[in-house]
Amino acid sequence: MARIREARRCRHDIIVEILENAKKGIRKSPLMRRARLSFHQIEAYLELLGDLQLLREEREIWKTTDRGVELIESATASENSPSPSDDSN
Repeated sequence: MARIREARRCRHDIIVEILENAKKGIRKSPLMRRARLSFHQIEAYLELLGDLQLLREEREIWKTTDRGVELIESATASENSPSPSDDSN
């Protein structure tokens, strides 16, 4: 059976996916699998999100910060809001 190749994800989608998965706390390896990232990619994203205070590590558990939850909510709201091209005036 042939695998269907998924379209490339943008950095925004990957960040939101990482933050969503880490809301309740998660170890690095399961997060890496759920986000479908390599070791080097997850390391880079964890460093970036930690520096931006969107994610924090406590005893090898990664957890989304309040600021990260706000970003998820903002991203979800913008995805659900109608775009100008959806306006039927």
